[in-house]
Amino acid sequence: LRIACAAALLALAWGADLPDDEACPGPACDGAAELSMLQSRAGKVAAANAGGSDAAARRAASMSRFLEQLWAKGLCDNGPGDLRGGECAAENCQRCLGSGAQLVFDPAADSTTCKYNRPVYGAPTLFCGEAFSDNRGKAAAKEKCQCCRGQDAWLWFDNSAADGIGYTYCQKN
Repeated sequence: LRIACAAALLALAWGADLPDDEACPGPACDGAAELSMLQSRAGKVAAANAGGSDAAARRAASMSRFLEQLWAKGLCDNGPGDLRGGECAAENCQRCLGSGAQLVFDPAADSTTCKYNRPVYGAPTLFCGEAFSDNRGKAAAKEKCQCCRGQDAWLWFDNSAADGIGYTYCQKN
């Protein structure tokens, strides 16, 4: 798993294009400490293997650190009823907790919760129109954001996020 995460970070460090959409655990999520340790190790491996490209290694480490902090907020859209069948429900859960996250329905409580699982190798890390760039002008990103978070959702760009790399968030009212 460490190799998979390192490979993904190395791809970023060497200038690979990020998918237009990608997105983990908050206090209610299982495995938050495990994720933090994994991301920390992956960032160190990527930095060590980046060779002569210190700037690219710093960029990859900043992106990894930023996603770790974002996911730690656990901004999941959990709720009453069985939400697993929603058009973008799985993607929205992954926006919150990463590529391995899954929606779990508890019939006794009649509620759905996004649960953390280890990331899926090779899967995107950004979802719902979010990106390490200004994605606000992209119609497809706006559609994904609204599919995930509702018709009132919008894309918001913070150019100071991720150590100045910038990040587009999918926000909802």
